[in-house]
Amino acid sequence: FYTVLIDRAKSPDATLASFGSELVTMTSPIVDGTLNYSGTVTHTTSNDRFNPASSSGRASLKVWVNDQPVDSYGGYYMLFGFGTNKLTVEVTSEDGNNTKTYNLNVVREKSNNARLANLYIPFLEGGLDQSFDGDVYAYTANMADSIYTGLPLRLHAENDFATVKVNGLAVPRFQDYQMVLHGGPNTFNIVVTSQDGSQTKTYQLVFTRGGTPPPAKSPVARLASLNVSAAPSFSKNFNLSYEELTTINAPNSVASVRFFLNKEHPNSTITLNGAAYDAEINESDLHPIVVGDNLFTVVVTAEDGVVTKTYEVHVNRLPYVNVDLASLSINRGPLTPVFSAATTTYNVSVPNNVETVTVTPTVANAGNTVQVNGTTIDAANPTATVNVFTGPPTRIRTVVRSADGVTSKTYTIVVTRLPSDDATLSSLGASSAVSPVFSAAVTNYTATVGSAVTTYTIAPLVNHPGANAVVTVNGAPYNSEETPEIALEMGLTTIVTTVTANNGVATKTYTLKVYRGSNVATASLAIDTRTPLTVTTGTGYRNFVTSVDFNATSISVKPTLTDLNAIVT
Repeated sequence: FYTVLIDRAKSPDATLASFGSELVTMTSPIVDGTLNYSGTVTHTTSNDRFNPASSSGRASLKVWVNDQPVDSYGGYYMLFGFGTNKLTVEVTSEDGNNTKTYNLNVVREKSNNARLANLYIPFLEGGLDQSFDGDVYAYTANMADSIYTGLPLRLHAENDFATVKVNGLAVPRFQDYQMVLHGGPNTFNIVVTSQDGSQTKTYQLVFTRGGTPPPAKSPVARLASLNVSAAPSFSKNFNLSYEELTTINAPNSVASVRFFLNKEHPNSTITLNGAAYDAEINESDLHPIVVGDNLFTVVVTAEDGVVTKTYEVHVNRLPYVNVDLASLSINRGPLTPVFSAATTTYNVSVPNNVETVTVTPTVANAGNTVQVNGTTIDAANPTATVNVFTGPPTRIRTVVRSADGVTSKTYTIVVTRLPSDDATLSSLGASSAVSPVFSAAVTNYTATVGSAVTTYTIAPLVNHPGANAVVTVNGAPYNSEETPEIALEMGLTTIVTTVTANNGVATKTYTLKVYRGSNVATASLAIDTRTPLTVTTGTGYRNFVTSVDFNATSISVKPTLTDLNAIVT
């Protein structure tokens, strides 16, 4: 007999024919060349068992569920969480030469069911005014006055993952809401929100209890104002009595913000992003923000617990933009410290006679604008002339602002104008002519007045308004306000004016000698000789010459005084 041996080649096929699920709705069929797929399951589907199959039927398979390897026990079991669930199938061909990895992302959809399943009040005789129906939204109940001030309200949603709130308070599933019942009508608003957030249904229960109703509670659920801020200088305020909320653009340097929420009615309550907010407690809380839009939801609930108002606050953190200066200089001396883009405050001192300085800022980013003390400067000629003043330092603020109109950086130059060292006078202000003619550089003067002049005035004027002039008369202090006129003695009176400069260091002294009486001692002078006297020298004084006989041993001199008060010696 003959034996025939047949050697069948192993398949190189490593493709997948099916993920093997009857519950997953694929968005597209498996096709050659595509390895990544997606599908969905309903919100009620919590698990599935997958039986993937290769195209050849002889390839080997490995399976991962959410990146964890799993073994097959009649299929690969997978639990579905809400959202995306990942199934990975690795197919290795029969010949071992080819491998392909397939991914299936299965999204378990969330429920849009926002209906209540039941609503009733245990222990209440008579119950609701009608049998509960999820499509009926208004109910009433009544109770006579009693010692009980509250009753439980039992309710739950049809969908296990829907949220239920009564008068704004979340009620966990399978827990009762405790109703506080006052005399008169008590209103309970029940809001059911579907798991996916797309649907809401509101049911209302008005429970009337016998007895005297409490005072009416305010339905006001509004903010009076809202402020968003960040240290050191970012702040945006809205007066909501006349302003509408708009998007708040924050510089990129602001990484977190604070909220100050001012409610219109003192007994209303506020939540910020679902958390209770109290201005006295939470004003300093920091709320991080990312680049781009950041949504903050503010809900105000009125005192009556029924009326609410929601505010959506959008804070847009802008992308980074460079608002540094490339250089900053001033034409009057170097800045201290030396300029650095990161340093924003500088100092410089200038002489007292400097009344203006020129600042030259150069931006690092050509798209930015620059203002110096509020005036925009030309980028092509980036200089600004600024007045500087005596006294307190002059602050020159250079603000660099980006094209977004929000991001900015301020550089400050503190200019100190030094005190003056000018201790000169512009005038003595003497009441008579002085000699020589006054000049600020000359410090010694004389003046002559007749014997009939008994008083003198002086009103020195300083060249620099910050200087101070002090006058003394014959060494004694002189106050022109107390004694406007200086009493002149017969003969010499010395008036000294000492000027102290604004810097308190430099001084200058001016001396004025006032002579009272004639400076010519005689109108005539005679001697007992026959030879007349001849004047030889002098205007303020005179020398005379004459001649006598050789045998004369003495002469007699007779002066005749013009000024009877003059003294002859």
